[in-house]
Amino acid sequence: MKKHILSVIIFYALLFIYKVNAQTEPKNLHASQLKNGMHIYINQVPSSAMIHVDFLCRAGYGAQDNANAGFLELYSKLFLSTAQSEEVFNYVPVSYKSNADRVLYSCDVTAELFESYVKAFSKCLTQPYFSEEDIVQNYESMKKRISTYQNSDAGFINSAIESKVSPQTPWKQSFGINSDTFSSYSLEQVKSILLSIQKSYYTPDNCALFITGNIEWSSLKKIAQKYFSSWNGRYTGSQYRTQNQKNNQDGEEKVLNEYINVQKKYVLTSPDFSSDITQIAVQFTDLTKNECQIINEIFNSDGSPYKYLIPKEPALAVRGKEYLSSACTSEASGARLILQAVMEEPYSIIKDKNPKKVTPADQADLFVQIIKEACRSDQKLYAQAQNSLYKTFLAQSGANQKLLPLMEDFWTANPYIMPENLYKSMMNEGKDLKDLSMDTIISHATNAQPFVFIMTNDETYDSNRQSFIDKGFELITKKDDAWYKNNSYSISNEEVKEEEPSTDELFSDSSYAKYYVDNIRTISSVKLKNGIPITTKTIKDSQTVLTSISIAGGEIQSPKNHKKLRTLLVNTSAERINAELTKLRSEGIFTGKVKILSWTTETHSYITLECQKNELNDVLTAAINALIYAELEPLTIDLLIGDQKYQWRRQSASLSFQLRSKAMEYLYKGTPYESVYNIKQDTEILSNTSFQTVLLSYTQLLDASLYSIVFTGDIDVNTARQHAESTFGMLKQQKTRSPVKIPIPRKEASVLSVQLQHNYTSPFSAESAPKESPLLVPTQQFKDPMQLYFPSPSSESQREMFNSVLFEMAKLMQEDLGEEYQCSTEGATAIVQVGKIEASGLLKKSSFINAYTNARKKLISELSDESTSNLRKASMRNTWSYKTLINTQTNDGTARLIQNSILSGAAHLYLESFLFVSNARNTDFISIVNSYFPETPPLQVFSSDSQE
Repeated sequence: MKKHILSVIIFYALLFIYKVNAQTEPKNLHASQLKNGMHIYINQVPSSAMIHVDFLCRAGYGAQDNANAGFLELYSKLFLSTAQSEEVFNYVPVSYKSNADRVLYSCDVTAELFESYVKAFSKCLTQPYFSEEDIVQNYESMKKRISTYQNSDAGFINSAIESKVSPQTPWKQSFGINSDTFSSYSLEQVKSILLSIQKSYYTPDNCALFITGNIEWSSLKKIAQKYFSSWNGRYTGSQYRTQNQKNNQDGEEKVLNEYINVQKKYVLTSPDFSSDITQIAVQFTDLTKNECQIINEIFNSDGSPYKYLIPKEPALAVRGKEYLSSACTSEASGARLILQAVMEEPYSIIKDKNPKKVTPADQADLFVQIIKEACRSDQKLYAQAQNSLYKTFLAQSGANQKLLPLMEDFWTANPYIMPENLYKSMMNEGKDLKDLSMDTIISHATNAQPFVFIMTNDETYDSNRQSFIDKGFELITKKDDAWYKNNSYSISNEEVKEEEPSTDELFSDSSYAKYYVDNIRTISSVKLKNGIPITTKTIKDSQTVLTSISIAGGEIQSPKNHKKLRTLLVNTSAERINAELTKLRSEGIFTGKVKILSWTTETHSYITLECQKNELNDVLTAAINALIYAELEPLTIDLLIGDQKYQWRRQSASLSFQLRSKAMEYLYKGTPYESVYNIKQDTEILSNTSFQTVLLSYTQLLDASLYSIVFTGDIDVNTARQHAESTFGMLKQQKTRSPVKIPIPRKEASVLSVQLQHNYTSPFSAESAPKESPLLVPTQQFKDPMQLYFPSPSSESQREMFNSVLFEMAKLMQEDLGEEYQCSTEGATAIVQVGKIEASGLLKKSSFINAYTNARKKLISELSDESTSNLRKASMRNTWSYKTLINTQTNDGTARLIQNSILSGAAHLYLESFLFVSNARNTDFISIVNSYFPETPPLQVFSSDSQE
């Protein structure tokens, strides 16, 4: 009885928390609709140096019908190839994603290039033009991919499942494409279908623009009106979502067992399936989105009744929770709760004195029975799940970088809501997460009739055929798995009108000073009584606050015979904080979610804690109690040592890491960094590290002189100081605080040849390998990584100018090498004042060096030519901003930038670097090239096996 009363108290306490967390619409959120029906949304984030642009169109593969299946994806792939826009998209990388409900095009762009990007993108919408070469190339590529997938086991399983779960519209999935039909069209027919898709789906009333960043609402409205107002057309595409959406909008409850007379039990057989195991997939399609989310949260929680009861049943023979999965999906066509497991022969794992005859069909029925039993969880689990989901929802719905993606999902699923009502409607749907009755959810789940799919070997099916028949299972084989096996479809031809491309100026002027001024005002620094410096970056309306704790020392403080000890100590601290919070949750004292990360660099270690702003004091209290008072447990230390060893082995096996370690050891020879980069010192790290070693070393972290703390989010400096003083103010200063000395890398030119350790692996052990195994003959051609290193300037602003050149150089090298090779960079930092360019997949060293030489010449040439210099400068600024300041879109990223700036002397230096790079002249960039990127790279690092 007492336990029941406690559960009720916890439940109502959680409901009280929900009310406290209710929020109003963020002040910086604006929405509007153009006369042509296009929606425009902006979340003004003054702290963000980049403008994030998302364009959405409700033209996902769920909109396809049985005749045009596959062509909506083809259209979305061709979309950005419109001839008029090719030039600007060479300088502004655009990512593309599609799902059942929508197509999403995203980019991060500087204010300088924002209008030119919108202008070019609008041409893709209003004047689409695809060359025959592009159409044929993408069409042929898709034909091969679809055919390959269709003939695979995954294609068989997914096609079969979808044909049965959605018998009315089985083609509305990415894998529901009839390969034979899709591959049979002529070029003119393909053009006709693409034109039809453009007219039916890519219409203003079916599209929306979502902007996050430092741009005024009035400016955005003018730009949107300028480039989109003349775009006309009305949506005439598939109406598959209409009834479902109307029901959701009217608040009608989804009818259970929609396909009450539809067969729901199937067995899929193939000789390629293992005879030792049986796989099962159960899909609940009768539940609402929120019901699926809540049950899935319970099933994946630490106290999951699903992952406890299933392995406990000997007849199911599931080895453990690792062989179980629970997931939920939500699309415009409906939500699904998907549960899967791998089962073995009954009673083969947990022995039973009186085993019963159990077939795979019996296992399936028992599996569903236990799932429904697991749904009957107690009130505490439901309250915790709803609390966790709702708090996550609130954190995302604050005025930060996560808000618009959340609104985008809601916009996609609700085409009948006006822009000014979208946020409110979305918050109401989120509120339903906490208002749903546990009894209602249990009733719906336990009365639902889920789809059950058994996947088994042909022989297993044959030996249990009668049992499957008796249990009502229908057989599906590869001969009849997909909806299109006995159907064919055709379309009519239409003419495609081609528009001639036009050329326009591709960039516009903008001011960077306002961003600098607006953001430097929000950064404040104070000190605690024990000397710990506190820096606060106020980001208003953010629902979370991130605490970044910096601990001086880093890996250079790890003794030579205990490599990675400092990393282990800091990871231990993070684990102790997590354990303390878990303990408080179990006692009902704390109910929130906290994101905890930890990592260690050469000179510093970091722990970050992100939580809701009203939970900050509880989280910091738990953190300091864990650091000072919590007891270290030998088992925890052993597990962390084992994990660190595993991570080290994985990292050491990387060829790129081996090259970098050798290069950095050379560059920092004779400095404290040398031992950090020397990977040959120990065959196994932490091999002599015991619990006592960790226990004695841990006290080093309790010195206030090592700490500095950064807060980012909706918090002012005085509030941050109060919370920090009552918690981390408890630490005592044991030593005099002193700045960390950053070593300077060598600058002498050199070429290093490194003998790499290649790993050859096989799925067989030496004992079980087939006798016919051929002898391995070492290859004579190694496509090992190749690297170039460039020592950088030491000042923050000059170093970021250096990085902008480094990133652009790698970009030009990538163009020279071609898409089949990968060119990447690692920018210089305050701690490691070296930049790196790496290429992989190359056979010859000369190809790499030639690409660098060509890139250098092209960069200098374009910066020196008035006709190309402005566009090249804009490209450099955009690439640098994307790689460096994209982090300003998150609390965590902003904190990292501030911590790095602190190492260079002041918290605001990243803003000065932005101003410095933004206002740089052609001659400034050319000077950096000549000073730090000579004709012969300072340090070239190759594998000994690479060819000349």
